[in-house]
Amino acid sequence: MERFFSPGDATDSSVDAMKAPLAQFVTRFLGDVFTYLHKRGNAANPGAIPKCVIESLIQCRKIQMERNGEPIVVLSHSMGGQIMYDVITHFLPEMPELEDIRVDF
Repeated sequence: MERFFSPGDATDSSVDAMKAPLAQFVTRFLGDVFTYLHKRGNAANPGAIPKCVIESLIQCRKIQMERNGEPIVVLSHSMGGQIMYDVITHFLPEMPELEDIRVDF
């Protein structure tokens, strides 16, 4: 059992134990973010991920119209939420053919 001589010793020990797992998590998460941003494209030429989301929203819009305006509701988590927000706020406003798509979170 480790003995601590001051509150700082306990903090140092706790922080040391978390460094490797935290560094791995942050590196992976930020890597995903930077990869997405690097490959996201723009409204005129969306990257693979935004293009897939946009195509799905177009399909949802068609179904919405068939169902008398039933809302499009998106449930998202973590990076998926960031991607959806990016598509809705950056891509859709620049694409006049999609201006009537509305999404509820």
